[in-house]
Amino acid sequence: MTTLKRIRKYRIELRENDHAPAHIHVVGADVNVSINLHTLTIAGNLPKALKPEVIEYVTNNQAELLALWDKIHPTSR
Repeated sequence: MTTLKRIRKYRIELRENDHAPAHIHVVGADVNVSINLHTLTIAGNLPKALKPEVIEYVTNNQAELLALWDKIHPTSR
């Protein structure tokens, strides 16, 4: 797994052995959610106070995140 960014005590990860659709994970002691890189749909319970920072990061880096997904998962988007 590749940690892309840390926000407070949480990690934003893109996992090498993962499944489509393209997504990232936000993980920490009490959080384990995924966010679809196309729709920004959140699967799981992301703390309300953390959500704006995470969505801002994903939105500002969406093209780069999708390119990285494609590089790591060339046949799975």
